Amino acid sequence: MLEYVLLGLLMKQNLTGYQMKRFMMVSTSNFFNASFGSIYPALARLEKKGMIISTAEVEHGKYSKVYTIQEAGKASFMKWLQEPANVSDTSHNHLIKLFFYDYLDSQTKQLHYEVYIRQAMAAKQKLIDTIDLAKKTAGPDRMQTLTYGIAYHTNIIDFYTRLLADNHQV
Repeated sequence: MLEYVLLGLLMKQNLTGYQMKRFMMVSTSNFFNASFGSIYPALARLEKKGMIISTAEVEHGKYSKVYTIQEAGKASFMKWLQEPANVSDTSHNHLIKLFFYDYLDSQTKQLHYEVYIRQAMAAKQKLIDTIDLAKKTAGPDRMQTLTYGIAYHTNIIDFYTRLLADNHQV
């Protein structure tokens, strides 16, 4: 996932690893964040795969690498972005993709929103189907996680339903 986030950040402009980390801190950190210790190895992997290139720069006596996305990186990022995320896992990966949806056309966004709604509805129903069994076998804390899961998926359904309605108005 980190590699796609880095590619997404580089879609707009060339950045250093430090700039990417700072950008994540003020934008994606509420649903996705990474340490410097994971960013730099990911950048090295992307460079080795030919997705990005780096250029060494020295400014005010300080050495840094500026990363630039290549066509292979853009193609890989867009291929990843074109596929809907799995909204039913609670990792919030769908929010990472949503963050970059400015690059998608309205029709693709609509299709994704519809997929996310269906996924969340199915996941919610699975949880609802376990309520009776859970009441018989689970303690109060485990029941709370079931309640949370149902509320979580209800929120996802409501959220993407609103985005779908807004997308129709555009």
